[in-house]
Amino acid sequence: MASTLECKRSSVPGRNPKSTASSVEASSELGRRQHRLDEMERAFLRDDPKFAANVSIGHVRRRRRVVGDGAFLLGTVVLLAGLVDTAESTLTGVLISTAGLLMMAAAAATLLFRPRRH
Repeated sequence: MASTLECKRSSVPGRNPKSTASSVEASSELGRRQHRLDEMERAFLRDDPKFAANVSIGHVRRRRRVVGDGAFLLGTVVLLAGLVDTAESTLTGVLISTAGLLMMAAAAATLLFRPRRH
């Protein structure tokens, strides 16, 4: 009965008693890497603070937000232009409106979902 319980525990990811040592090693390796990255960041800030301020993550996020907002606004304008054009030519108006809607959806997706880190 104990072997059945042990078998069930080892089949659950992260519960393998043999992997404990390797997870501790991986954790300490990540800690060393993070410490090294922190040292590099401090040196970077010390050596060139003006450039470091320009490439900060907050600056990137703000730029992404402004570009996303602008693209959404442009998509709204294109959608409305398509609706106005529908009165003159149905097919052209629908195509333009669809393009505007797709622009708005892409901008919203860019604003709502962050890119994955690999």
